[in-house]
Amino acid sequence: MGEVTFENYGKYAKCVENTTAISGRYCIQADAERRIVNDLISKLSIQSSDSLLDIGCNIGTVFIPLSFLVAQATAVDHPDCLARLQERFKGENVRYMAGNFLTLPFNDERYDKILSYSVLHCLRKDDLVPFVEKAISLLAPGGRLLLGDIPNTSLKQRFLDSDEGIRFQEEWNRLCSQNDSTKECKEVVDCKPDPDNAQFDDESVLALTAYIRKLGCSAYILPQNPELPFGHTREDILVIRPR
Repeated sequence: MGEVTFENYGKYAKCVENTTAISGRYCIQADAERRIVNDLISKLSIQSSDSLLDIGCNIGTVFIPLSFLVAQATAVDHPDCLARLQERFKGENVRYMAGNFLTLPFNDERYDKILSYSVLHCLRKDDLVPFVEKAISLLAPGGRLLLGDIPNTSLKQRFLDSDEGIRFQEEWNRLCSQNDSTKECKEVVDCKPDPDNAQFDDESVLALTAYIRKLGCSAYILPQNPELPFGHTREDILVIRPR
């Protein structure tokens, strides 16, 4: 993850109270946020015998419930994010790794399931391929990696141009006007975005999927449930390593 964005999320974890806002979502998306876990259980095919690695777990909103469903769970993120996570939860089967994923040593460890949710667009462009390659290298044979919640600008524009999208935007604006607490983290904490972060459209999502396949893995672009926080405008890439 880019250093600017990495440090921003550390600030959010220390300074923002609302757990939904810390994750970069709007406060009025709290109910939708709760649906993420079941979506991930299905897409990753979570099993009780699994070892799970969550790259960019933030303060554990998704990681905590998933950790109850697997044999071993490892959380990776900024030290301040993990500190906040541990205030909320300490599991006997949980390991915490503080630091930037790209520079952390993993030795010979392999994981049955790897999750990186709402992270790819926080990476600098030059870090995207090394990040994906490192994540794939940590997969056990037959393991699954979900590169989740990728904001696709092409998908977003198609939705907003549709009749459904127009109605959605009108309702969204109405809800936001009625809820003064509806703010993203960047509005709560004085953090500047990194202009060099990766951005995605149809072409780049397809290109990344094709690149992963060239690495010898199966890769699939999966739609999101519209009931998820950004379900109309984001999608996931599921990676499966051969046995």
